[in-house]
Amino acid sequence: MKKLYFISIILIIFVFYECSEKNNDNENSIIKGTSEMKFESKLIHDFGVIEGGGDVNTIFIFKNEGDEPLIITNIKTSCGCTTPAYPKEPIKVDEKGEIKVKFNTKGRDGQFTKSVTVYSNAKNSPVVLKIKGDINNEN
Repeated sequence: MKKLYFISIILIIFVFYECSEKNNDNENSIIKGTSEMKFESKLIHDFGVIEGGGDVNTIFIFKNEGDEPLIITNIKTSCGCTTPAYPKEPIKVDEKGEIKVKFNTKGRDGQFTKSVTVYSNAKNSPVVLKIKGDINNEN
């Protein structure tokens, strides 16, 4: 009886795990097309040494160098302290778009590296952008 109960629990856990994995895959998947995100600068922005207690911002500018409109479907960050803003409307062929990234330094000290993962219908999706720096809280 105990074996049957144990096997049932394991089976239920496995089914829930598999369902959650499929939902995560569907959330970021889209049919990849012929769009391509080409960034004007490096995929990493170094803030250098910054004062703590406030926000710092940067903008990643990209161009759609593909053959069809570029649609950003989702952006995920590695931390809640990093907030992205991105165009919700399709970026037409040969047009530019911006991904704005805000990092909250409040309560943080020392070196940091954060990632911003951009999911889209581009053939080079996902693209991982990074921000880094060194927070100095000495006053």
